[in-house]
Amino acid sequence: MLHSGGENLTNGVALIIRSPLDSALVSWRPISDRLLVARFAHRHGHLSVIVCYAPTELAEDSTKDTFYNQLSAVTQSIPPHDIMTILGDFNASPDIPDGYADIIGPFSSGTRNDNSERLLSFCGMHGLLFPGT
Repeated sequence: MLHSGGENLTNGVALIIRSPLDSALVSWRPISDRLLVARFAHRHGHLSVIVCYAPTELAEDSTKDTFYNQLSAVTQSIPPHDIMTILGDFNASPDIPDGYADIIGPFSSGTRNDNSERLLSFCGMHGLLFPGT
């Protein structure tokens, strides 16, 4: 188990790796209580996995800004030839708004909120998409 929340395991995010994937782990690093990144080798190159837990809708804007700034920095630090996957809870409910059909897949529900806008903006800035919510 890779964990980003310190020794007490009371905060943070985690990634549990089963055998035989554990032998493919090249490196990992905790970024904060809300982010960690792990890199795996595979036959054709590398897979980088970012695990995250975004602040809730009620969190201060500064907390949300810090999270998305850290997430952006981690995303930009991934080698360009790696396959990148982001696993997480973004505390967002994006519907399919006009202009975002190329970012979000056909399966979504909910009412957009500030976290939804931040997630859609982040994906647009980094050329990412998500299949649904």
